[in-house]
Amino acid sequence: MLVHKSPKQLMRLMKYLDDDRFDFYIHIDAKSDMDAFVFIENYIRFSQVYWVKNRVETYLNDFSLVEATCNAMKEAYESGDYLYYVLLTGQDYPIKSIDRIYKKLSESYPISFIDMYGVDEAYSLGLKWVKNIGYSYFSQSLRKKLLNIVGNKFYYSPNGRMIKILPKIYDKVLTILRNSPRKWIKNTEYTYSAGSHFWILPDVSIQHIIHRYEHDKKINAIFQHIAAPEESYFQTVLSSAPDLKLPKGMFDQFEDIDKEMDNPALRLIKWYENGVHTNGHPAIWTINDKQMIDKAEALFARKFDASIDCNILDYLDLKK
Repeated sequence: MLVHKSPKQLMRLMKYLDDDRFDFYIHIDAKSDMDAFVFIENYIRFSQVYWVKNRVETYLNDFSLVEATCNAMKEAYESGDYLYYVLLTGQDYPIKSIDRIYKKLSESYPISFIDMYGVDEAYSLGLKWVKNIGYSYFSQSLRKKLLNIVGNKFYYSPNGRMIKILPKIYDKVLTILRNSPRKWIKNTEYTYSAGSHFWILPDVSIQHIIHRYEHDKKINAIFQHIAAPEESYFQTVLSSAPDLKLPKGMFDQFEDIDKEMDNPALRLIKWYENGVHTNGHPAIWTINDKQMIDKAEALFARKFDASIDCNILDYLDLKK
């Protein structure tokens, strides 16, 4: 789990999944107060709770999200003998019973449930957000420095647009001088691929990712100059995995809006509200969405916010 806020909602998620077949490895953003979360383990009866020791400060559009994910992944892989690894945030929630989750994964091994599309495939399908990535150098470090100078609130406000011009100019210059990340990756063994950050992966895929993360410094360096690296690093690294097994009908989801929200990573994400796309930021599920949630194939959904709608969480708790 990658967490930075809402300890009470995290506790609710963990209590739902509290079962001796599941354990928790929780990475708390190093910018957040760890003490606000550790009380949760007192409420967990059957699962083992591990707080990831190697914490990092995480930022949007930054390789730190890959680092945090890999740190949690590595601790889990080295500590236990697990069949599947599920990446969650504190704003995710199960939409199936724990027995159905366990049964589905036990019967599916070793399929990697990940949203994964090569950039060339994406071009033929018209997936704009995938086919357009990697054409420009993206300075993560410069953006992070500016963010720390002016503050999160100002940086993401309308007034922050002027500040964002600086890294855009810098990126254009560096793209001319150093070429694009797409071309860098073409000179590696990997196929540049992308999809959702959130996945459910078997041990063989986890082992492959950890090995490449620890030993392939070149690919790590490339992804420190790519926008939204958490949405393409894992897919790209897995493109080199031998005998990778993916869900059937990966592209069927794009046939209609409902299927696009119910993706191959077994994650239901609200990309459309009233038929309008949410433009990269998932909308919050509410009790009004319960019919959509009930008919989904996914095992988990995101995002939920108890401060906005607690009724949907109460409803989902009945499925446990």
